Amino acid sequence: MDVHVVKSGDTLWKIAKKNFRTVEQIVACNEIENPDLIEAGQVLRIPPKTMISEYPMDCKDTPYFEYGVTYPKGHRFAGRPHPGIDFHCQYGHVFAIAPGVVKYIGNDPYGYGHYVLIEHRLAEDIPLWSLSAHLKSIFVDTGYVVKIGDLIGYEGHSGLGAGGINHLHFELKWTDELGLFNKLTPENLDNYYANPREILENGQFQFKQLWCWNCGRCQ
Repeated sequence: MDVHVVKSGDTLWKIAKKNFRTVEQIVACNEIENPDLIEAGQVLRIPPKTMISEYPMDCKDTPYFEYGVTYPKGHRFAGRPHPGIDFHCQYGHVFAIAPGVVKYIGNDPYGYGHYVLIEHRLAEDIPLWSLSAHLKSIFVDTGYVVKIGDLIGYEGHSGLGAGGINHLHFELKWTDELGLFNKLTPENLDNYYANPREILENGQFQFKQLWCWNCGRCQ
């Protein structure tokens, strides 16, 4: 299990964000009575990543930016809703957020550019698909089995609407049957798209390992 030695100025929120965990997970793991009272030099256990999600980018050498807005908060691009979050790390690595199977890789020159669609499973076998777009390069192929944190590509500005700025457009969807932008209606966004923040930062959403799927892919 990883540990974190508290430094002056640290807060549980900063520690949780740095380690891609939630404050609640760290509090429970360390049996902290008052989350506002941590001291420099205190050693905190960081819960393992198994069965929880990881952010799709980890900017260790450059600042981490999140500048997109998740639908349905109102942001629109080229007259269309923006159904995901944008990350920017300047050619940063893009990771699998959880165990899964690469459903499809493709190139959409009029939208997503180079993109990767991965199928994951939540508790009770609920399917969830992650889509990483505008990639510069892709290191996986259709049918690949990925683990949490596996490298799947580099951020870039391929496709339309990236504006020449390297970034990752990241979406989570409850179905992969809507295509790309052709059925991006407000009703479909409300019903079939998930807010990445709610999934990635909420410990109640736990991803199943591949051997729990009972699908035969990893036998």
